[in-house]
Amino acid sequence: CLTHPSSPARRRMQEIANQVSSKRPVSANACGIETLECPTFILQAFRTATGALFFLTAEPHTPNLKALLQRIYVLYSDFVMKNPFHQLDMPIRSQLFDVNVAALIARHAASR
Repeated sequence: CLTHPSSPARRRMQEIANQVSSKRPVSANACGIETLECPTFILQAFRTATGALFFLTAEPHTPNLKALLQRIYVLYSDFVMKNPFHQLDMPIRSQLFDVNVAALIARHAASR
């Protein structure tokens, strides 16, 4: 899941982070949730330098999710952001991106 800094999905994630956090509220410039570990899944977030957010869910105890998200961001930069027809906050429609992300995840799963 990818969210742009001004998207409604990002605001909802910030609201959830504020509700579950006993600390100070999450600002609009903060990611909010970096990792959420539950008995049945892990939610890992990665915020880029431009403010885009990537979210990944995985089985509990899956290693190196942050590194995996960083590699997905590189693929996003290469196959989506360099596409002159892609518009921010629109669904990603890139077969090359999909194929490369699937291959990356398969390699990550095989290395466990």
